[in-house]
Amino acid sequence: MPTSSSGTSTGAITTATTYTLNCTGPGGSATRSVTVNVNSATGVTVTPRNAALTLTQTQLFSAAAPGSGAIAWKIDGIANGNATVGTIPAAGVYTPGTAGTHVLLATSVDDTSKSGTAAIAVTDLGGVYTYHNDLARTGQNIQEYALTPATVGAGPASFGRRWSCAVDGEIHAQPLYIAKGSLSGAQQNMLIVATQHDSVYAFDADNSGCVSLRQKSFLSTGVTTIPSTDIINPPCTDIRNEFGIAGTPVIDPASGTLYLVAATKESGSYVQRLHALYLSTGAERSGSPTTISATTSGTGTNSLFFDALQENQRAALALSSSGVFIGWASHCDNFPFVGWLMRYSASSLAQTAVFNVAPNVGTRGGGIWMSGGGPAADASGAVYISTGNGSFNLFASGTQTFPPFDDYSMSFLKFDPSSLTVQDFYTPSQETTWVPDLDISSAEVLVLQNGAGPSAHPNLLVGADKQAHLWLLDRSAMGNYNPTADNVLQYLSLPNSGGSPGVFSSPGYYNGTVYIGGVESPFLALPLNGGVFNTSAQTAIDASRSTESYPFPGSTPSISASPAGNAIVWVLDTSGYSSTPGPSSAILRAYDAVNLGTTLCSSAAVAGDAPGYAIKFSVPVVANGHVYVGGGDKITVCGLTR
Repeated sequence: MPTSSSGTSTGAITTATTYTLNCTGPGGSATRSVTVNVNSATGVTVTPRNAALTLTQTQLFSAAAPGSGAIAWKIDGIANGNATVGTIPAAGVYTPGTAGTHVLLATSVDDTSKSGTAAIAVTDLGGVYTYHNDLARTGQNIQEYALTPATVGAGPASFGRRWSCAVDGEIHAQPLYIAKGSLSGAQQNMLIVATQHDSVYAFDADNSGCVSLRQKSFLSTGVTTIPSTDIINPPCTDIRNEFGIAGTPVIDPASGTLYLVAATKESGSYVQRLHALYLSTGAERSGSPTTISATTSGTGTNSLFFDALQENQRAALALSSSGVFIGWASHCDNFPFVGWLMRYSASSLAQTAVFNVAPNVGTRGGGIWMSGGGPAADASGAVYISTGNGSFNLFASGTQTFPPFDDYSMSFLKFDPSSLTVQDFYTPSQETTWVPDLDISSAEVLVLQNGAGPSAHPNLLVGADKQAHLWLLDRSAMGNYNPTADNVLQYLSLPNSGGSPGVFSSPGYYNGTVYIGGVESPFLALPLNGGVFNTSAQTAIDASRSTESYPFPGSTPSISASPAGNAIVWVLDTSGYSSTPGPSSAILRAYDAVNLGTTLCSSAAVAGDAPGYAIKFSVPVVANGHVYVGGGDKITVCGLTR
């Protein structure tokens, strides 16, 4: 009978390890060795512990178990799952069923008292195809299951920076996201990143190795970006170093097309072009690109020509009613410039309509700024923008009759989506008394869903300005202009923590609440009560506010939630932005949407979580368990870390 000569152990084995057992026969003959794997007696360890998946992704799970290591899998208590909760065979490859959250249970076949679990979140989000998630510009993604107040608020060990990918220029445009299988050619979840160096990247959105699926540059021999030093009269540093792609592109999922505007300098001339790229290959679509140009005539003045150097294409693009809508302002209010809104056919790229904000004699101006926001649209297709300081036409009588005047600076405008003719408008009564730069186009416009307002005014538009005023407008009767009265539903002043107030951001909306972040102000949640804001002495009363205050330029929220709730408000503090790159990083914060006084996490708490130096007006993008943040030289990805 062989006896054990080595590998003897006394007491309980409490850690998973490997032993070599040597057995020697009588008289020292016939020695044999065998390797014995001993697993922890504490249970089964499942890897990964958290998985965030789209409907067409799969996930391989592994488990360390006692004995032979054989595992019995269950999804939501169902052996090997089913078509609803998802399936997982013995090999451990999980295939999603329907959207939602699921619990994976791994049980040791040899010792059924030992088991372990993992959390699975499956989203049916097809993508983030446009600025602030939708044409209403709400900023909400209500198909996010992995990121909840519980998972994000569990501490740095549970949520934080996952990886960063370097790019060739500053990221002023909001990143866009495409789920695997949601459109032709999407074989991975893709992240689209555009830079001021006139490049567009398509990254694998889930790969920490920064896998670039493709990169397209619009530069070549003799073709460069526009140097910021070329923008003078006076010198302007609103865009650092170079100007290339600034406005957020837009995706048409039906045709698999990415639309963007790239600015270049070519043999001393300045050009802006509208490009339409196939997302599957990065190639230009037929008829792309088209050079942007326009001419308009005003009353009693010379024609105005589109100036590719002076016109700043900072506003996000919009895709609606089979058209691509593009807006322009200027660099640092440098004249000559004038606000333009143009419509191009999404199929042919032919220019189909042009609107000039202020074509007549005067200061002109009227830029479409909106702090990086884009034209919004309602369910009927009507398009909305706000315009900045510049010419506004007054008849000799001192009153306005609508129409036929045609200088619309300092106004909220509603357009026919085909012709870009103005259907309705509102201009504040203070238009003639405000100093020139206290305009309302510092903030994006927000379209609330039909029926959100009171019964007499069910369909609403929200806007703000550089003085921290907040407007609630009836989209069916916007109020026009009256020098002695403001015929709007509400006109309020936002609370301010000191300093110079103002709103240089986009408001967000979720579940009956408007979220807005002004300058020198906490981030605010403003609930609608009976379709209007609660007021006291003309000051908006917020349901909750952040403990942190935000310097210039304030903050633009992204809201993530699922049909069950679990809403989080994501905000970037970009106050570290300056005219030259420096050490000041943006700060990503997450708040409980029910109570903004609860900060779930902050990238400032962990030095390694900093998402790169700040770019003003940047907006975080939340999709499939990740938060994507564009910065000065890289795209940073945050998510669950275990």
